[in-house]
Amino acid sequence: MNNTPRNSDLLRTLWGWLPVVILMVMAVTVLVLLGRVKAESKRLKAEKAAAIRAEIPPVNVVTLAMVPKRLTEAISFPAMTEPWLRLTVQSEVTGKIEKKQIREGDPVKQGSPLCSVDKRDYRLSHHAAAAAYKTAQASYDRIFELHGKQLSTRSLLDAASADLESARSAMDTAALRLERCDITASTHGIIDKVYVEEGQYISVGDPIADILQLDRIKVNVGIPESDISDIRNLTDFTVEIDALDRRPFPAKKYYLSRSADPLAKLYRLEVMIDNPSEEILPDMFSRVTLVKKAADNALSVPVFAVISQDDRHFVFVASDDTATRKAVTLGIHDGWEVEIADGLSEDDRVIVVGQRDLTDGQPIRVLSQVTDTRELR
Repeated sequence: MNNTPRNSDLLRTLWGWLPVVILMVMAVTVLVLLGRVKAESKRLKAEKAAAIRAEIPPVNVVTLAMVPKRLTEAISFPAMTEPWLRLTVQSEVTGKIEKKQIREGDPVKQGSPLCSVDKRDYRLSHHAAAAAYKTAQASYDRIFELHGKQLSTRSLLDAASADLESARSAMDTAALRLERCDITASTHGIIDKVYVEEGQYISVGDPIADILQLDRIKVNVGIPESDISDIRNLTDFTVEIDALDRRPFPAKKYYLSRSADPLAKLYRLEVMIDNPSEEILPDMFSRVTLVKKAADNALSVPVFAVISQDDRHFVFVASDDTATRKAVTLGIHDGWEVEIADGLSEDDRVIVVGQRDLTDGQPIRVLSQVTDTRELR
């Protein structure tokens, strides 16, 4: 009789827990089913992806082996060559050209004769001045002797001394004019242009010939304000001459102006090129290149091999027969190449042709591999 109430309480307790047990069983069942569904979904997705890859033909690509090398980031400016010195020799006397001793293209040294002016009038003037000086000297000597014997005044001696100096100056001037009839080169160089002919009458200041110094060449280039800080401490440059197959010539900084051109707002940079063979001529178009930054043993790829999304950069590398996307950090630019500062190793083979059509994990067919970006041009 006493067991009946206890049994009844037990039944009520079990009955109260029954919903909880049922809910727990249902929850476990749902979790198991969800796990199976996820696993099945993942399997189906993998099978679908595999099927898609199997259906998509591999993309033909060309790869670039990573070979460390030196890279330089440089800027280039258009420029024009000039002779180191362009000098116009002018006449210092008036008269007729008696003899011309040069032709255009002749090399000359300092003091080499160029032409001569008729000297007859100047020779007569010099003789007259010399005779006047001789007379003044004799007069001075006579008055000086008389003054020593107190037979002449001091004023007469001073006047004779002044006349003597005047006569000496006139004689020296006449001699200088006679000497200037022989017109010579005031510097060494090449005769670029001759302005006179024999028999031609010239006046003081008329041009005789242009002399160019070409053993050194000056290259003038305009530098914008934004690049002045990069150039200020540089001394070595490279100049490419268009007319000489863009051959590079080493150059040294000669002068950087302290003020900008008022119109173009460019600072004038003058660089010097040694030109012993004189193959570089004035007025040739050229480009002056200066190196801003350099990186040794750097890995690089063509700029077009890099895929950029916002501020992130990627390249595709060949991993067996599939394409793998790798994030990279870019460094300096050297022409159409860019340094890969981080993200690649020397073992990587970067896809440089066909990468625009790729997705991560896509099958590829490597047609060829190059070791130098110049092979892609």
